[in-house]
Amino acid sequence: MPKAIKKVIVRKSDEEQYQESVEHLRERLQERQRTLVKVGAAVLAVMVMIAGVFVYLDSARTKAATYELEGYRHLAGGDPATAGLPAEERIKKALEAFSKAYDARKSADLKFSMGLCYFDLGRYDEAIKAFQDVGESADVRFAGLGQYKVAMVQLKKGDSAKALAALEKVVLTRNAPLQDLALVEM
Repeated sequence: MPKAIKKVIVRKSDEEQYQESVEHLRERLQERQRTLVKVGAAVLAVMVMIAGVFVYLDSARTKAATYELEGYRHLAGGDPATAGLPAEERIKKALEAFSKAYDARKSADLKFSMGLCYFDLGRYDEAIKAFQDVGESADVRFAGLGQYKVAMVQLKKGDSAKALAALEKVVLTRNAPLQDLALVEM
């Protein structure tokens, strides 16, 4: 009978095994480094975007505050550039400043100031629109006040039915600062 041929299994030497293990570890380490670099770049990009948003919001808030202060100075006559102007011109300049501030930062108090300027200029329809926007805002402090001012503008225009409807809205508004006054006006 012929002899069976046995396959000779060549065993790697310890040095070769260590060399393969080291190579395998290097490859895994490089792969993890690439993954870490990608994750780090993504985190850095997100942080830069968040920082950019904060810088933008801060600059918009600062710009709005500057315009708002300018509007109040025009109204009070504290601005040297408008100190000698008639009241109507000062109110127009204040309205322009409040409009710029509102474009930079939408808020109920700026819209309310714009409504007051429209009212003082005799532009009652625009005043009503501004006060209605204030009355529909989520800011509870100004919602009732906006509706109350809508009623007062409607009375000034001579439309008592719409004024009563606006006063009813003030009365029905929760925690409105002018509820009692609206009841007296009705």
